[in-house]
Amino acid sequence: LLISCLLGAYALSKPAYLPEKYPSFVPGLLAVYGQKLVVHDPAKGSIVILDPETGELRGFPAPRNIRDLEISGSWVALAPSGSQKLLIYDLETGESRELRLPGDVYALESADGLFWASIPDRELVVGIDPASPKVVKRIEIAAAYGPESISVHGQNLWVIGKDQKTVVRVDLESGEENAAEVGGGAVAIRGFGGGAVVATSQDEVLKLSKNLGVEERWELEKASSIDVRLYVLPDGRIIYVSPSRWVVGEIEGSEIREVKVGGRITGSAISSDRLWFTESSTGKIGYVPLSRPPKIEDFKVERLGPDSFKVSAKATDPDGDLSRVLLFIFYKEIIGPEQNQSVEMEPSGDDLYTATITLKRQKAEIYAVALDEFNNTARSEKVQVAIQRIQTVSTTQTTTQPQGSSLDIYTVGSSLTLLIPILIALFYFKLKPKKRRKRRK
Repeated sequence: LLISCLLGAYALSKPAYLPEKYPSFVPGLLAVYGQKLVVHDPAKGSIVILDPETGELRGFPAPRNIRDLEISGSWVALAPSGSQKLLIYDLETGESRELRLPGDVYALESADGLFWASIPDRELVVGIDPASPKVVKRIEIAAAYGPESISVHGQNLWVIGKDQKTVVRVDLESGEENAAEVGGGAVAIRGFGGGAVVATSQDEVLKLSKNLGVEERWELEKASSIDVRLYVLPDGRIIYVSPSRWVVGEIEGSEIREVKVGGRITGSAISSDRLWFTESSTGKIGYVPLSRPPKIEDFKVERLGPDSFKVSAKATDPDGDLSRVLLFIFYKEIIGPEQNQSVEMEPSGDDLYTATITLKRQKAEIYAVALDEFNNTARSEKVQVAIQRIQTVSTTQTTTQPQGSSLDIYTVGSSLTLLIPILIALFYFKLKPKKRRKRRK
C-alpha cells in the first residue's frame, strides 16, 4: 500500500479577533501607534487608545464625523467633515491643536515627520508640521476626492488626478511632475519603492513603475473596488481591503488569495506583522497575520506490516517560520478521549517529516497538520487505513494407493460380484424338493 496526495498553494492567513476584555465601543477608522491601536469611535465621538495585549484603553473627545485619520510619531491627525480644519492630538499628553486650512481635507498621509493633506476644492496638497502646527509645503495639484487619492513614499508624492483617469508622481525635492493616463475610474493609490499600485472602479489593480508604465495588471472579483484600500509589503506582496465584500486579499505574482471576515470593514491599518481591521456593525477589532500559513505539498502513507505504517509529509513555509508538523490518528470505533491521537513528526531533511505508527483498532483516518509561529495551519488530505487481515488456508491430506494395488482390488471385487448369482442359483436348486415318477403297472 502506497498512497500519495499532492496538495495546493499557500493561502492567506485566517482572520482572528481580539478578546473583548475592554469596555465596548463602536470601532471606526484606526491607525497603529507602536504596539497600540488608535481607534475612532463615531458613536461616542472619541479617540480610543487601546492596548491589544491587556485590553487597557484610554481616550479623549473627538468629532463624530471624520473623513480620515493618520499617525505621525506621537501625533494623530483627524480630518473632520465640512470643517476646513485639521485637528492634531498628542497621544501621550492628550493635548489638542487645531489648524485652519483653505478647504476641507479629504485624504491624509504621513511621511518624514509631516502630515500631508489633500484639499481638492482648492487643488492643493499641503505638508504640515504637527508640532507648530503650520503648513510648511504647498503643492498645487488637482487631486481626486476620497481618502485614498494620495500616497507618499520616500521623496515621491503619488496623486490620483481629479478626472480619475490620470496618475501623477511629484518629486518632493525637485518639484518635478510626471503624469500618465491609466484609464477611467482610479479610486485608490499606494506608493512603494519601485513605483505605485492603483485600484480602479473596473475592479482592477495596476502596478506602475516609477516611469508610470503599467508593469502588471490583476482582475479582482466584482465590487471589490468600492472603498478599497491598498498596501504594499516589503516582500512585494500587495494587500487589499474590500469593505463592501468583507474580504482581505493578497496578490503575489499571478496568485490572488482572499479571506472573508465577519462583517463590513470600516477601518484598516497595517503593522509589522499583521493587518488590523474594524467592523463597526459587529463592534469587533480583528487582524490578519501577514505571516502566510505553511503548506503541505505531499502526503504519503506506506504499509510496513499488517498494522504498521510509515507516514511522510513534505511541509514548507514561505516565511521560514514553520514550527512543527503533527500526525493525527482518528479512530471511529472508539468513543472518548482515545478517539483522537496525535504524534509529532520528525524532520528527516529536504522539508520531509516522518512518523511510524501502529494501529490500535481495525480502521483509522490519518492526516498531517503543519503549524507556524503564528499558529497558522495547513492540513493534508485525510487517508483511510486498516489492519490487513491474514487468511489461514487449511489442506486435507489424502493417502494414495499404488496404481497396481488399485487394479488388483478392482479385479477381485469384480470376480466376486460375478460369482454371487451362481452361488445363489446352486443353493436354490439344492434345496428344491425332487418329484417322484409313478411306476407303470
